[in-house]
Amino acid sequence: MTSNKKSRNITILQKLGLGENEALLYSLMLKRPKSTVLELQSWAPFPRTMLYYVLNNLKSAGLITATREGWRTKYIAQNPEHLYELLAKREQDFNSEMQSVARLIPDLKTTFRLASKRPDTQIFSGIDDYKIALENMLKSNPKIIYQYKYIGKGRIPGIEIREEIDKKRLNKRIDLKMIVADDDEAKAWVDTQPYDDFTWHCFAPKDLQVCQTDIYLYENIFYWSN
Repeated sequence: MTSNKKSRNITILQKLGLGENEALLYSLMLKRPKSTVLELQSWAPFPRTMLYYVLNNLKSAGLITATREGWRTKYIAQNPEHLYELLAKREQDFNSEMQSVARLIPDLKTTFRLASKRPDTQIFSGIDDYKIALENMLKSNPKIIYQYKYIGKGRIPGIEIREEIDKKRLNKRIDLKMIVADDDEAKAWVDTQPYDDFTWHCFAPKDLQVCQTDIYLYENIFYWSN
């Protein structure tokens, strides 16, 4: 047997599930189908302890058997037809793994789908970034913007930016549904707002704790500003 053919045979045997040492020993034993450990040691490239280990693996694979002849144990290589049994087992294992994967895929797809829809978090810092965040909201062309607006005392930073963004929103005919606190200050503010067809105001329940933050929700994006 040439070296290339020997190497090819060992590679094929490994594809059937044999280890490299098991494939090599089985190939060698086919030329000497019935041997003792002492005889195997004379031509197999393994130390005695390794030889026993490889022989046991070949026995488990059904490719050799052991029989007692007097005080000696003979190891007998089985007909290569037994390789079909290994192939059948590999096919059985593969089909079992395919079924396991088929059962697993729906759960993995659900996980992947949820992860794909999970919103990213962006942090905007400073008045310039605040303007960028509001402009990004309009650039997404949402059908409706939902807002909780905090009406606080004193001058709130960024009012000019919000007025500019609101003009652009009206020009783009984007609806805004705004919630404000149900208190005198918020009601007074609502009374000062000019009427248009794209803006609605409503009051939060009186028992709702007021947060001192503007909150926007649009196109499954949640945004708040302090």
